[in-house]
Amino acid sequence: DIVAVVELAHRDGYAIDDGNYIAGVTALAVPVLNTSGQAIGAVTALALSGQLEHIGQRELIADLKHAGTHVI
Repeated sequence: DIVAVVELAHRDGYAIDDGNYIAGVTALAVPVLNTSGQAIGAVTALALSGQLEHIGQRELIADLKHAGTHVI
């Protein structure tokens, strides 16, 4: 259910697609917000799903969140 996915992403501050769009590829995304708190874009990273274990999904999400707050 797309509404549940959006609500979860809003709550967590990031979204994950684990192979639903492209098999074997995980997409992570965080919003880029303007000074009013409105989403004006996103920072996204793609990885082969099996390699996220080596990269560290939590670390990557933290890096994306940091990047998302320093874009503008």
